[in-house]
Amino acid sequence: GEFARASRFVAREVRADDVARELLASWPSGSDVLAADIADVVRVFARAVYEDGAHTRGEAAEPEVVVTLSLLRSTLCSKLHVDHTSARAMVTYYGATTEICTPETSRVIAWANANARAVCDGLKWMCERFAPPTPVERCDVAILKGEDWVHADGERNAGRGIVHRSPLVGEGEWRLTLKVDVGSYGKCCDVEHDDNM
Repeated sequence: GEFARASRFVAREVRADDVARELLASWPSGSDVLAADIADVVRVFARAVYEDGAHTRGEAAEPEVVVTLSLLRSTLCSKLHVDHTSARAMVTYYGATTEICTPETSRVIAWANANARAVCDGLKWMCERFAPPTPVERCDVAILKGEDWVHADGERNAGRGIVHRSPLVGEGEWRLTLKVDVGSYGKCCDVEHDDNM
């Protein structure tokens, strides 16, 4: 399957050390360094997205995150896409890393996806040829604003999400990834991007 192992934990109150400990409870011992890093990522992400409450579409929300640690053996989301969430943090600890378009390229493709879908495939093709997405460095934290972010002034982020994709995972290769999402977003499945993009 695509997942060799996945641990998912929803934190109603963001206590990063508890989140990391709970997430790794079923993993082998000796994961203390990984647990400490996950706790740091959760703390930074929660601080970044909950600081002004803007991501919540104007609704009051207590800090809540969904943390998923996955050991992946196949490619997920290999098409360029934007996430229909307010924000997401991605970290790849091992293997090929998430690939992100430049802000300029993201703006053009995300705008076309939201406003002129007929030209979106052509823009993605041009991106692949002339401005390919750049892999994030291993162990770096990528915090991606999605289409559903709402800025402090009430302005929506629609058409301005960060365009990215999962890397190709070859035969016998694998990735260890951490995904941290805003918990109050309320998605009921893991498909949170536009597959048609």
